[in-house]
Amino acid sequence: GLNAPQFALHAAPIKLIERALREEGLPLKISSFTESVYDRCLSLIKNHHHGLGRRTAQDHLNKFVKWLNSRTGSEQLIPSYIMTRQPYRGNTPNYVDNIAEERRKSKVPSSDIMLATAEIFSTVMPSMAEMAKEEGGLRLDGFEERFVASCCAILMVEPARYGDIFLLERDCLVEKTDNKGKTYVALRYRGSKGHPDFYKVIPETAVPLLKRAITWLQHISEPGLILSRFYSNPNSALKNLLAGTGYSEPKHL
Repeated sequence: GLNAPQFALHAAPIKLIERALREEGLPLKISSFTESVYDRCLSLIKNHHHGLGRRTAQDHLNKFVKWLNSRTGSEQLIPSYIMTRQPYRGNTPNYVDNIAEERRKSKVPSSDIMLATAEIFSTVMPSMAEMAKEEGGLRLDGFEERFVASCCAILMVEPARYGDIFLLERDCLVEKTDNKGKTYVALRYRGSKGHPDFYKVIPETAVPLLKRAITWLQHISEPGLILSRFYSNPNSALKNLLAGTGYSEPKHL
């Protein structure tokens, strides 16, 4: 019939299911195919396939399972509907390797680094009263709120480059002149791998909002900027570490 699976495409999944049924100690018939057997199939794929072979085996298995699901209402080939998923993206113990948690933790900064960063950004921030006095009108009392609001403002201007927000430089807001002599404000994204810089033209009505957002991000990032300069060159003079930031060298030093 038109709905019958192609043998060439599903022969491998059938053999895989047969092996899973044997390992589960279940009768070798399709009515024994349950969620736990499907999990066993995923585990076998993960252990015996790599790279493209793993993806291909998974795709073939899922296509076969979807075909079985389509027959559940009529011929009832399997006991119940089975939700398909990827063997390397799930979170059940059946098919996540034993070192997954260790690998995840290795990507997270140590607690000492997190505490030190929190201390820097909580005690070295510029005075909120001074910033509010300079800016007038709108104010948000928390740096977390300012951070979120600033990122959202940039996303509204250029939503397609959401992954590049944290790659923007302090002087990313620039003025450009087109071939007709018209001056406009643009958001500059640095090029990489030989590509030129990308300039996103900002609508005039959005310029004040974006300038405020960039200013907020500059204030928030200043302590981290100073600290990174110090680690890059511990012997640098204090005035060089503070250059270009809102901080000035204390007169009593």
